[in-house]
Formats: sequence, structure tokens, C-alpha cells
Amino acid sequence: SHDLKSDWAYIKTDRISISRISLDKKLSTNLKAGEKLYIFGYSLALGGPGEAKPLFSESKVAQSGVSSSGIITITDRNYEPGSSGGPVFVINNDSIKCVGIISLSMFYGGDNTSIGGIVPIDNIK
Repeated sequence: SHDLKSDWAYIKTDRISISRISLDKKLSTNLKAGEKLYIFGYSLALGGPGEAKPLFSESKVAQSGVSSSGIITITDRNYEPGSSGGPVFVINNDSIKCVGIISLSMFYGGDNTSIGGIVPIDNIK
């Protein structure tokens, strides 16, 4: 069976990056329903890696904390297939915090819904 809470991969590198964006593991599992999320991805391969311009979208946390399957459930999902693996951020106390990775869009009977799932950064060990 597919384990949604571990739907991610990573590459270890010696490259050092300086960024104003930090990872917030604790926050990633304690988001509140209604909190705004900022997302970057390559939906439908638009803005692809050759252009180095990911598409920006916004969503909201659908339920506080994480679901029984270990993911952050979102609503107002504005990304499309192809965005999986993209980073998810919140703005917290005037700082940008990465809290997750795009994992899935929910589809029922061929209908596209606005529900999706984000793997919390806390799941990455």
C-alpha cells in the first residue's frame, strides 16, 4: 500500500545554500485550519525547469494538524498535476517557513476537486 506520509525523496549534497527560508518541522505538524499556504510547482509542465520559473499558487490548511494518513490536508488547491515535489511555505512572524512538499491532488470519479495533500517537513528524517 502507498504510504502518503513518506511520499518524498531527497538528494544529499555538499553544496551549501544561504537562504532566508527556513524549515520548520514543528510547525509543519501543527498548522491551523484556514492558515494560508504558498506553493511553487511545475503544474502541467508549465514554466518547466528549462525556464527555471515555477508557478505560484495559494491554498489553505483544511484541518488542523495532520490527517490520520500523516499528511497536511488542504483545500482551495490551486496547483495541478506536475507540481508534486514542490515546496510549501507559510509566512510566520514576518519570516518565510517551509512546512511541506506537495504530494497529491484528490480525484473522485474523474472529477477534479480542490482537495490535496502535503507531506509535512517533520516526516523527513
